[in-house]
Amino acid sequence: MLRKIYALIFAATGILFSGIFSFPADANFSSLKCDMIVESPQIGRSEGRLFMKGDKSRIELNASGIQTVTIVNDQNAYMYMPAQNVAMTMALSQAKGQVPEITDYKKDCEYINDEQVDGEQCGVYRCSKGGQSTTMWIPANLDFPLKVVSGATTTYYKNVNVNVDLDDSLFSLPQGVQYQDVSGLMQGLKGFKGGN
Repeated sequence: MLRKIYALIFAATGILFSGIFSFPADANFSSLKCDMIVESPQIGRSEGRLFMKGDKSRIELNASGIQTVTIVNDQNAYMYMPAQNVAMTMALSQAKGQVPEITDYKKDCEYINDEQVDGEQCGVYRCSKGGQSTTMWIPANLDFPLKVVSGATTTYYKNVNVNVDLDDSLFSLPQGVQYQDVSGLMQGLKGFKGGN
């Protein structure tokens, strides 16, 4: 089950979690917070929250009853499990290959058409690199997706608030956390497709 949760987190947060997606240089926000809903055939529906500030991000996700906090800052990603007070660390370079590498969706993705998500008109962009495909629904007034489909996992972002004041402590782990390096395990997940 833990292996499936790791895979879900990669699929659910997709490009955002890996830290290898960057919004256009002219993106119309510097910070953001929102709710997120993840639907995956592996472990069903999960809910959480996303916070972004510059190149840093924090995702709080409850997957199959396990609460995780994923923080991306500098060159590392941390998956923190509050109940166990354990943080698993991974270099962002290890995330490459898990999702398509996209530096700017306006340049690297193909515009498909316009569709509505929760009543909001969005441009649909498909990004395919390295045999992997991700589709994003991005509204005209915001350089941030309201919906992302990566493989069999769909993530919805709701109640998006931009240019909000976020304390830097959100992107740090509490003191006393026990660290484990899982870079090797993530390499093993490269071929994981959500099976048993």
